[in-house]
Amino acid sequence: MTVYFHLSTLLSHEGAFVPRVPENQIHGIKESTIKRVCVSKTIEGCFTAIGNGQNPHDANFVRRGYYVLFKIDTEKLGIEKRHIVSSRQIYRNGWVPDADVTKEHWITKSFQVPKEEMSYIQIQSFKQVQTMAYPYEVVNLARNGDQGNVESIYKKRYSNPLPCVRETVSLNYQTSKGLTGKERFMFVQGEEEKETVIDFLTKNYKVELLDRCKDKIHFRLLEDKELLPLFLTNLIASWTNTDDDNRVWHVLKNTFYKVLTCKRYKIIKRIEFICYML
Repeated sequence: MTVYFHLSTLLSHEGAFVPRVPENQIHGIKESTIKRVCVSKTIEGCFTAIGNGQNPHDANFVRRGYYVLFKIDTEKLGIEKRHIVSSRQIYRNGWVPDADVTKEHWITKSFQVPKEEMSYIQIQSFKQVQTMAYPYEVVNLARNGDQGNVESIYKKRYSNPLPCVRETVSLNYQTSKGLTGKERFMFVQGEEEKETVIDFLTKNYKVELLDRCKDKIHFRLLEDKELLPLFLTNLIASWTNTDDDNRVWHVLKNTFYKVLTCKRYKIIKRIEFICYML
């Protein structure tokens, strides 16, 4: 049995995966036409791979730390070895130069992750190190030892800066399963967003507010309760934290809160998807 992970920034993702060729293969030296679902052997690898060159702390804050984590058990899902392109193969073909760092693998078969293998999570903190991600052909030439070291060979062949990756080596996250006595915090920006989230939190959960920092709300749960509605509230409130004259955002936000009161979560996720597309 082999287990892989996939981390999605879209909370409306329901676990149906269909292989495809990404529209923007921004990391690849060579384009690959292989239709695939990108996965990694570690959650840290997933988080490293979705950075896309952005400052990871800023990107995580914009998302308020929320993701859907999928655990992909190849044996349970009928994914065979022939359906998997290894990180070694991806790296050596130059399709994704940092695949050796992220341990990115490709699955070439469609599959549906069961609900019990899905988790809504909030990444609260992480540690990263700078790791060099030289192309395989450069590393291979350096191993032969007759053309210099890996850095000098790279500089001779490429005009780009040295290929450095912010590799995530550890991260701390919590799931949406709220447990009595557990302390949690939420990222916020601006007083309007903060008050919106606090209002929803105090009306729908038994909590003890511990602190209201500039960019965080710190609280302790006084009951066991699912936190996904709170995650969605926080996320949608952050997206509507825009110009007051933007009527589209405000209509969507008001619709969202009405739907949330009715606990129609499938519709909530559709609203989240619409906001994401906008």
